[in-house]
Amino acid sequence: MAGEDLGTQARDAAYTAVGFGVLAFQRLQVRRRELVQQVGGREGVARFVRQVEGAVDPVLDGVEQRLPGQARTAVHRARLAGKTVERALLR
Repeated sequence: MAGEDLGTQARDAAYTAVGFGVLAFQRLQVRRRELVQQVGGREGVARFVRQVEGAVDPVLDGVEQRLPGQARTAVHRARLAGKTVERALLR
């Protein structure tokens, strides 16, 4: 009986986590649309992103170069993932 309760609780927790993830994604989409309107459409957002990247990327490049092997690889992959998310959001 206790095993069934634990399984049920785990399933409910998983459903809740997925639900919160969906809600968070929807809120992000709404916020993205609001931001697009505030900064002058998609072109304005893209221009803003390029400005931020121009300031941040050189700093992150320097940090990444100073990291040891596995940490450097992890940071590099995280930055690539961030660029992928950025491109998806700017579509």
